[in-house]
Amino acid sequence: MREEYQNGVAKDICGWPMANVREPYSDIRDLIEDSLDELARRRAKWPGDDLAMVQLLSDLAREAEAALTRRVVQAKARSSTWQDIAKALGTSVTEVRLQYEEPTSPSLTGSAGDRRP
Repeated sequence: MREEYQNGVAKDICGWPMANVREPYSDIRDLIEDSLDELARRRAKWPGDDLAMVQLLSDLAREAEAALTRRVVQAKARSSTWQDIAKALGTSVTEVRLQYEEPTSPSLTGSAGDRRP
């Protein structure tokens, strides 16, 4: 059955709402919007100010990326494999290792010890 989404809720081909079926990631979008609203309130920014919201979203993204890095490092330290982490991130082992593995690993260092591009 083909699903259409309206306001984050799945509809069947006749347009009837499908119980307990939501658009993929709509919960994440809702959480981001809630976080953005709360951050705007805390920093006394007006939600209608597009540039202020861009800055706040950039701040949220930067902190989310830092939190992701901390969790990847923690997962690896607690015996998750690079393959497990790559699967959780929906990417390749190569990409995960390039992004998160310490540059002291022989496979990722150049002659001067710098990370390869």
